[in-house]
Amino acid sequence: MSRLQNTQYVLEGLPELMKLDTGLRKSQIKVLKTYLEADMDKKQTGVFNLATGFGKTRMMSILALAYKRANPDGKVLIVVPSTSLIKDENGDGVVKKFHVYNKKDLKSDSNLDFGTYYGEGVKSTGTEFTVTTYNSLPKYAKKINPKDIGLLLLDEAHHALSEARSETIRQFSNAAQYGMTATPGYDPEKDLKNLLENYIAQVTIEEAIKEGDLADTKNVILVSGTPVDLTKVPKVRGSSGDYDPKEYMKAIARAMNGNSIDSGNEDNWKDVHRRISEQIAEFYRDYEDDEAGKIFGKKCMINCRSQEEARITALSINKIFGKMMAATYVSGNKGTENETVLNSFVGGNLPILCQVGKLSEGFDYPDLDIVFNFPTHSRVREAQLGGRAIRTPSDRKRKKTALIVDIAFTHPDAKNVIQGIHKNGQVLFQDIMGEPIIQKGKGPGGGGRGKGKPTIRLKDFNIISNKQTLFYLSNEAKRIEEEEYVPPIRPGMRTSTDFNVSHDSVGRLLKEAYELGLKFVLNSDTNQEGSLVERVKSGKHECLALHEAPEALEIFIKWATVEKKNSMFLPPLSSDDMYSVTLGKKYGVSIKTVLDYFKKLEGEKFLNPKTGKEEDCIIYKKARGSTPIPVLHPEALHIIEEYYINNWKTSSQKGLITTSGIMEKYGINRTTVLNLFDEIRNQKFLDTQTKEEKSFLVKKKLERGGFADALRPEAIPFFEERFRDRLFVQELQEGMLSIVMVAEKYGCSESTIYNYLKELKGEKFLNPETKKEEDYTTTVRDPKYKKPKPMLALRAEAVPFFEERFRDRLFLQEFQEGMMSIPMFVQKYVISPQIINSLFKELKGEKFLNPQTKREEDYIITVKSKGKGGKPIDVLRSEAINAFKEKLKQKRGGKELQERTTSPTLQTRLKAGSDKGKPKAPPVRKSATPEL
Repeated sequence: MSRLQNTQYVLEGLPELMKLDTGLRKSQIKVLKTYLEADMDKKQTGVFNLATGFGKTRMMSILALAYKRANPDGKVLIVVPSTSLIKDENGDGVVKKFHVYNKKDLKSDSNLDFGTYYGEGVKSTGTEFTVTTYNSLPKYAKKINPKDIGLLLLDEAHHALSEARSETIRQFSNAAQYGMTATPGYDPEKDLKNLLENYIAQVTIEEAIKEGDLADTKNVILVSGTPVDLTKVPKVRGSSGDYDPKEYMKAIARAMNGNSIDSGNEDNWKDVHRRISEQIAEFYRDYEDDEAGKIFGKKCMINCRSQEEARITALSINKIFGKMMAATYVSGNKGTENETVLNSFVGGNLPILCQVGKLSEGFDYPDLDIVFNFPTHSRVREAQLGGRAIRTPSDRKRKKTALIVDIAFTHPDAKNVIQGIHKNGQVLFQDIMGEPIIQKGKGPGGGGRGKGKPTIRLKDFNIISNKQTLFYLSNEAKRIEEEEYVPPIRPGMRTSTDFNVSHDSVGRLLKEAYELGLKFVLNSDTNQEGSLVERVKSGKHECLALHEAPEALEIFIKWATVEKKNSMFLPPLSSDDMYSVTLGKKYGVSIKTVLDYFKKLEGEKFLNPKTGKEEDCIIYKKARGSTPIPVLHPEALHIIEEYYINNWKTSSQKGLITTSGIMEKYGINRTTVLNLFDEIRNQKFLDTQTKEEKSFLVKKKLERGGFADALRPEAIPFFEERFRDRLFVQELQEGMLSIVMVAEKYGCSESTIYNYLKELKGEKFLNPETKKEEDYTTTVRDPKYKKPKPMLALRAEAVPFFEERFRDRLFLQEFQEGMMSIPMFVQKYVISPQIINSLFKELKGEKFLNPQTKREEDYIITVKSKGKGGKPIDVLRSEAINAFKEKLKQKRGGKELQERTTSPTLQTRLKAGSDKGKPKAPPVRKSATPEL
């Protein structure tokens, strides 16, 4: 059966279906009418570009049922992004939705023959309706004949854009194919139009809000007060091309920590992320405005880029509130943990969910009001994540303004906040909406631009939420971006790569000519002028190019050679009195050393005694080929002689330590030494004897010939102080505890202690003796080895602080009289272990009022068990037993606890009617004589 015939079946069944009470909204009916009125070519395959929350699954069910009513024997295939959209989790599964729709509205079509085909599920191949995932689609296509499918429906169809998936979809050549998505493309090259050929209907977020299909929506921006350049952050491979999750946080950490050497390392980016997460918590706690009102207590989802980010975010928020307010929903959670967390969020008292990608699509929770998005480069990701909150609330009487909060970083060279965010490549939700705020039935921006109520201030972020400010910044950014529009490169224009000389050198000249705004007469009849050099776009990159007019090249070369005295465009010079890298041989230094010095001199002038004029120290001379090389002016030789005396001659000093000497002295490898030398290559130290600043490194002439970097002997103390941790200069001192010692002291494994000390690395404690903050840990030499090896050690003064920090994990507290574990509670009371275990988990971290001390204390603590091994065990404090019983009574609907009269094991036996629990009667002895 051809694609045309299958399309006609949909067209035949749809009008009749639309007359029934299907529960379709006016806007959905309007979309279906658009489909019916389209040309036949556009009806056979195409994209329904519908705003997130518009009801795409509903539209798919109508198209599928219309097809089945006209062709009962036809087969329908529905493809979804993930297995969670097939399963009936929280009523969001496609199968369940289809059944609900039909049972409610179309009773005659309620018996649907549904099957699924995916990894761990039942693999059906002969059902009338089949649901599969994009990952399982290629295997499914091999199990069946793709030409037997009459209708192919693609949910979140942008997932079909990979080359392999697109190729598989093309195998279903007889099927009418329709894709449903809010984000039809990543870029012009990756767009659904390239696969499904047509756009059948489009509903924007703005249109859906004004029709009442979506909630009022506002985009608030938390923009960092510290500019961050995200343009150099690598992008992940794949269709989204988003920022690399760890690298973008390292870039943010470097900027927020002042671009110090180690500010982008793993520990520092985690510290910065904690700082940001704590401010998110403060924003959630205190923020309100005229549109959204007070947001505290409303359901909130924070979209993180990695599991580590999500966990740090949740812990930081709970730290601010002092109780469980946030939990993670990530693939790294074990067992049913995600299911429990999601149930608590959707139907319980958990207000904040930190998730990574698992709920980005298909998660339908209308009572979600607030979404926080960490920076993203992907329009698809931003649209899908923000779209989770814009559905109308389940209680239609409740007024809802969805708040999409983008955490943003502006580029250092920005002229405007939003323009700077765009310059970094970050996408905001207002870029998806078209406006910063949209409200039902109102004009642009929700009718009126009243003042918001940003009642709080954050340490690192400025809150942009006022309507008037949002619109002003957005409009200003559009104006700047239009002014900065770069035209594409025109045929005949020359870039720096089109010259037969150094690419970098020509690039510098083009840049200077562009900044000077050099003009030339383009048309002599009209005296029309043109720019000699223009900024143009070549592919995805911008560059400078020379005008395509033939005379532009002549003018540019003349300007560069005559006015700029640049020899790159001149014929090669044969004069031997030009000093170049041959100076290295004269002074016994490397070519690289000479070139480095030439770079320092480039652009500097000297007074030529022959001409009496100031001239350039360094000029360029063409070598044998066409590449110009820097040379020293012959009259400037005295400058390099002076530099030789002050710097290069120091290579004859005694006591200089080369890389091999450093390796032997500190027991580290060559790569480490070279890295350390690179860090201090151009840096200076203050010589305590001469009171002068000197370079750490100088060139030392080797006996075998050549030169090498060497450390000045007087720089050794500064060198050791600078790299103490990496050189392991400090010995293990009296009182310090190595990892092995700490492990023995507390009965933990060495790897466990290593993790604890690693967590403390870089943190401070208040030393009670010195009254100063000092490091918990230090890196020292391990005395067990002949060659020094690095190891972490705990300072003696830090032991009490260490124990306090890790009290629960070290199990310092012994099991005390009156405490109750889970088995003890079950032994004493008639109740299942599962209920007690569940309540223990709920109360862990919560407080109760101790009637003796009148203070709040933990319900549950971790202590050493009574056994020989002293393993950790969760127990209930004796003072908390009454409060715990009250909690248990509430959980059981007011039912009181009953104490056991016998052991649980004996009760079970008695209930089962077994005699094993009863005392046996004494055996009857048989008499030796028979009875009379």
